[in-house]
Amino acid sequence: MLTQSTPIRFLPIYAALEHIPRPLVEASQDLGAGSAETFLRVILPLSIPGLLGRAQRSPFVLSLGDFLAPLLVGGASGTMIANVVQSLFGAGL
Repeated sequence: MLTQSTPIRFLPIYAALEHIPRPLVEASQDLGAGSAETFLRVILPLSIPGLLGRAQRSPFVLSLGDFLAPLLVGGASGTMIANVVQSLFGAGL
């Protein structure tokens, strides 16, 4: 299921893949590696930090804004949906 934060997850992954030096990929192919082997031995190891770090952090920051903005705008006693969800989630735990 695609959520609202799905594009925010893919943009950092794209940025991590974009910063992989093209000469490394070309050198792998020049040395006889196929496309699958190039992906597994060159592209994937170089993109792991971007995949793990950025893909988890960005949606968390955006979802945190869903709870902080209504709290700042409406106050703690305001009846915004994010405040209701937060109070029900806190009561359930």
